[in-house]
Amino acid sequence: MNGMKNIFCFAVTTALVASPAIASAQVTYYDPIYRPITYCEPQYVQFGTGNSGERMSVDRCSIQPVSNRSANFVYFLDNERIFAQAKCTARPRHWYTFDDRVNPNGQPVYPQSTASRTMLNYVCTNAGF
Repeated sequence: MNGMKNIFCFAVTTALVASPAIASAQVTYYDPIYRPITYCEPQYVQFGTGNSGERMSVDRCSIQPVSNRSANFVYFLDNERIFAQAKCTARPRHWYTFDDRVNPNGQPVYPQSTASRTMLNYVCTNAGF
């Protein structure tokens, strides 16, 4: 099913990028599970500097709830884009990355700085948790 979802998202993204008339408007479409998804221009929210000294930010438009417990989002450490999933109802809150370069063992990432705690709370709040 993941392969189908990736193909569908690629086709919709291609259509949005390929047509200036569509890309400039806000468009709502549905993924294969019939959840509404609204396209919007990337909006980067800065959270300060993490323990590693890198600037942390999130693309606000990337925040999408995927269950009643979690939300997918895209964050940046300086200019490196990282795909992740926040576990918003877990205590303590944490996230997983989908990037083996960042988290090769698939371990949960717990906030270690004010910037990362603020980022995680922002993601969960904007996802409706």
